[in-house]
Amino acid sequence: MRIATAVLALLAFAAVPASAATQRAAAEHTARAIVGRYAGPTDGTPLDCAAPAGDPAPGSQAWQQRDYLNMYCATERLQDEYGSPAFGSTFWPEAGQQFADSNVAMLMNPTHPHLTLEQFILGGSETDPYRTIARWTGAGRGRVTDISFPAADGATLNGHVFRPPASTPGPYPGIVITTGSIQGYQQMYFWAAEGLAEAGYEVMTYDVQGQGNSDTFGSDCAPPNPPGQNCQGVPFQQSYNFYQGTVDALNWFESARNPDRAALDTSRIGIAGHSLGASAVSHVGQCYPGVKAIVAWDKLAKPSAACKNDGTADEITGYPAGTPDKPTLTVPALGIHSEYFFNPEPMQSAPDPHAQDGAYQDLVKAGTDSMVVQLRDSTHLEYTYVPYILPASRLGERVAFYYTLAWFDRYVKGDPTALDRLTAKKFDGSADASSIGAGTYDPTAAAGNPADTTAGNVPYKIKDMSVADRMSIYYESEYNLTAPGGSRAICVDMRANCPAVAPQYP
Repeated sequence: MRIATAVLALLAFAAVPASAATQRAAAEHTARAIVGRYAGPTDGTPLDCAAPAGDPAPGSQAWQQRDYLNMYCATERLQDEYGSPAFGSTFWPEAGQQFADSNVAMLMNPTHPHLTLEQFILGGSETDPYRTIARWTGAGRGRVTDISFPAADGATLNGHVFRPPASTPGPYPGIVITTGSIQGYQQMYFWAAEGLAEAGYEVMTYDVQGQGNSDTFGSDCAPPNPPGQNCQGVPFQQSYNFYQGTVDALNWFESARNPDRAALDTSRIGIAGHSLGASAVSHVGQCYPGVKAIVAWDKLAKPSAACKNDGTADEITGYPAGTPDKPTLTVPALGIHSEYFFNPEPMQSAPDPHAQDGAYQDLVKAGTDSMVVQLRDSTHLEYTYVPYILPASRLGERVAFYYTLAWFDRYVKGDPTALDRLTAKKFDGSADASSIGAGTYDPTAAAGNPADTTAGNVPYKIKDMSVADRMSIYYESEYNLTAPGGSRAICVDMRANCPAVAPQYP
C-alpha cells in the first residue's frame, strides 16, 4: 500500500505538462507532508540526531521519546531537499533534460522498448542531482564508458563502467553493482560507483531487465507475448531478473567484450547489491567462481539451496566452468541493514536484536569472515536517492559507503590495514573523500556565488563521528573477522563498543 501511495505521489507532482514551478511546489509539499507525520510534540528535548541515543528501559516514556526521535531522524534527507534552494534549482532542470533524452533515445530505438519510470515520469530516473556522470567526469574525478550487453534471454541491458582518472595506473580490482527492485535504476547507486572508482576500482553498474534504461522484453518475448513462449523476466518484479542479471553482468565484465577489460584485474572481483539485488549477490557471490567479497545493502540473505536455481521456476544460466552445485559459504560477506522499510514505524517494544543477522550467523559458523552493520534511524532508501517522496537519514549513505569501501579494500584489494577501518571506534575521512552529493544548505556560500545553482550545498561528512552513535538502537551490529596472524577480531555489539557480552537491549 505504501509503495502504491509513493508512486501515486510521484505521478501527481511529475505529470506533464505542469510547469516546472508547479512540479517543484508539489514535490516539496509531498516531502513536507511526509516529514510532518513524524514532527509531533516532544517533551522539550532538542531534536539531536547525532547525539548518543541512550538506553532507556523498553516501554518507558524515555523509550517512546527515543523511538519518536529515531523516526523523525529517518526523514532528515527529505528535510534537506525541500529546505535547500540549491537542491531544487539543480534537480528540476536536470530532471527535465533526463526525461527528454530518455524519450528521444526510445524513439531512435523502437524495437527495444523500456516500459519504465524513466520514459513516463519527469524525474523518473533523476536521483542526487550533484552526482550526474557529466559533473563527475567534468570535475576530473574519473572516467565513464557507456555499455550494453545481452541478458541470457536476449534482452539488452544497459549500464556504465566507472574507472579512476587516467593518472591512477591500473590494473584495477573490479566491482559489479546490481540494483534494487520496484523500478530501481543504476543512477541510485552512483554514490557507490563513483566513490569506489575514485578509490581505485573499476566499477560496473547496469539496469536489470525491465528497469531503468534496459529492455523490458527478451528475445523470447516480443510484445505481445506469443502463445507458448516462456517470456522470462516479465513482469520485472521477480527474482530471476536480479539473479540472472548478476551472472550476466559478471560474465560480460570479465570478458573481452568489456571495452575496459584491459584495465581490469579479473583475479580481484567483488559484487554489491541492494534489496532484491542484495539477495541476488548474497547467492551468486557464493556460487560464481572467483568472487572475492560480497556487500549486501539491506539485506544480506541466506543463499538458495542450489547455485543454478534461485528458488523460483526460472533456472539461472551462464555460470562459468567450475561453478559448484551448492553455495560455498566461503566468500566474505558484509550486510548493511536498515531499521525500517519505506517509512518509519513505531516500535512498541524491543524487537529481537538478532532478527536480521541469520545470514551473518551462518557464515560465522562456516568459518567465513562476516559483518553486519545496522544503521541508526535508517530506512530501506539509505542506499537509493529517491527525491521528495521517500524518507532517509542524513548520514546513512555515508556510513554505508565507509564500510563498503573498507570491506572491498580488505577482501578484494587484499589490504590488511583496512581491518582497522572495519573495527574502528571513530570514522576516518575515507568516506568523506568522495562525498560530493546532496547535503545541507549554507545560505552564505550560496550568496557568494549566485550564478551557480549548486552553490550552498554542503555534502554530508562523518569524519571523527562515533561509530557507536551511528549504529541501530534496535538491532545488533557485529563482526567476526580474521586479524593479522590468524587471530580473530570479534565484536558482539558495535553500538555498545564491543563488550564481552552483548547487553540485553542493544
